[in-house]
Amino acid sequence: MEYIIQQDLFGGKGIFDQHDFFENCDVETLGNILSQGVRLAFASLSVEDLTDSDSTKSRVLHERVYRYVRDCVNQSELFHEISFPDNNANNQRLLFCYSDYVFIFKKSGASTNETKVSATIEEQSNSQHILIVEYAVDNMWTEILSVKILYRISGQTMFEYSIPLSDTPYLKQGFNCPEDPTPMVPVLKTSQKILQNGTSK
Repeated sequence: MEYIIQQDLFGGKGIFDQHDFFENCDVETLGNILSQGVRLAFASLSVEDLTDSDSTKSRVLHERVYRYVRDCVNQSELFHEISFPDNNANNQRLLFCYSDYVFIFKKSGASTNETKVSATIEEQSNSQHILIVEYAVDNMWTEILSVKILYRISGQTMFEYSIPLSDTPYLKQGFNCPEDPTPMVPVLKTSQKILQNGTSK
């Protein structure tokens, strides 16, 4: 199944509510999965990987974060609740769906091309709320500094959940090398977005 990121024609999803988010998702378990997946992805980088340019390193790490998080999910109790939609080619979006939320991976500080898809994400005009799994690497590329779940709209962070980087022993260690992921291609439509005060833009 392919997931399509597109603007919501009716603005019917409502305002993001963090209490609903915690009620609908096992955020603690999800956080453990994301933390381990990101750290395993970073640990998999070779000496040769780390001698590449920052943009190349970022791309390689980004793809591996997706792969390792997917593998951690597959070995967790959330296996039947989280889906990784089939990907297509064009604009790359590595994402997964959990409950009624879409999660997109992003390296902190990485630039984003201005597209209709990025505008939809930025304005939260998709039919489902989009949360960002943001991970940060130190300047010398020696460690993962943080992993967070963020909800942003129009450049403002409305919700932030910082994930502890402690060990998560209930997840199995050591994976077979996952297959290379294929990039995700969202499709967009134009529409109006309903603001909190009931007006549209």
